[in-house]
Amino acid sequence: MGDYKQFNKTLKQKKMSEKKKKPGILTQKYDMTFLKKVNDIEVWAISELAKLYDVDEESLPVELDLHEIVELENDEERTEEIKDVLKGCPKDITSFIAEVLAKIRALPPH
Repeated sequence: MGDYKQFNKTLKQKKMSEKKKKPGILTQKYDMTFLKKVNDIEVWAISELAKLYDVDEESLPVELDLHEIVELENDEERTEEIKDVLKGCPKDITSFIAEVLAKIRALPPH
């Protein structure tokens, strides 16, 4: 019986140490401050897109995934992705793209 208790104690300790070693999936790639800043840009972008499309935020005909755009290699790729998503926009998107890129460049390294 004593060996069984020792085995359970050892097993629990092993599981606890494994949990401490494994960071969460999101925190492996980003820190939470970085995610918050990207989400802030996304909130701003949704507001700006609503103005560009003359609709309320809930009725936007497009979805711009800024988390994906941030991960692209450079501004040229980001610009092309944004242009592709917003190709049917009734208004000029040049200044919107410039602001998005500036906000992305201002993000801390991750």
